[in-house]
Amino acid sequence: MRDRITSMRHTPVLFLTLLLVPTSLYATPIESKEDDPRFQIAENLQKSGDYSAALAELDRIDATSPNDAEVFFERGYIYLFNLKDYDKAAAAFSKSIELDDTFVNRLYRGEAYHKNGLLDKAIADFTKGLNLKSELRKQYSERNDIATKFIDLVKVDDAEIKAYYHLGRAYEDKGSYSKAISVYTEGINLNYPDSQLCLHVARAVVYVELKQYSKALPDLDKSLEEGAKHPKLVYDLKADIYRRLGEYGKSKEWAQKAKMLREE
Repeated sequence: MRDRITSMRHTPVLFLTLLLVPTSLYATPIESKEDDPRFQIAENLQKSGDYSAALAELDRIDATSPNDAEVFFERGYIYLFNLKDYDKAAAAFSKSIELDDTFVNRLYRGEAYHKNGLLDKAIADFTKGLNLKSELRKQYSERNDIATKFIDLVKVDDAEIKAYYHLGRAYEDKGSYSKAISVYTEGINLNYPDSQLCLHVARAVVYVELKQYSKALPDLDKSLEEGAKHPKLVYDLKADIYRRLGEYGKSKEWAQKAKMLREE
């Protein structure tokens, strides 16, 4: 079971793209300055897959408008998600952070560090990013005159849930399972719909790793109640849990449900 869970965790299509990370988070990032034609050119080049040309366009923007955090953010995004060059991504986000220390910059640099196996640095960035979001929310919580754009900055969203997920995963990779559970629980307690389900599944996987099956099952049931996007994964986990508990009838029932989904 341990090997099977590990295999599931390290399948990007299953755990990141399809279930645990909302795909909207990977949309084209060059949006905040879309009224600037230079950024529009860079965006179009990135969308077309011409990443070298997009980076060159960002270099031209930097030459005429130096110390613009957005330029370094966009550069880091391309290196992180398109070119998979995590060293350059981290360097670009570091420069952006020097100019504008934001939640999203910390989240993405944390991902770059995590991809490179720099777990302590990744944990520090995910934690700092979540703290920045929390501090901003606290700052505006008692105000009634917040413009819509600021409300969007402080409300709970997919990106914040994603940060909790990645922070928990980093702790798991360090073998700090109790910390991972604590992080997933904190994210779950935000009561954010839909993408919160990924945290229930992630926490259940840790409970299974620790052989705490009675705690894993409620998380898996909760994900099904709320409409898990990929229930086959949940069915497979439940089948494995019941097999380990010696409840072979229930194990067979959930395995059959998973099989039926595969055959659809």
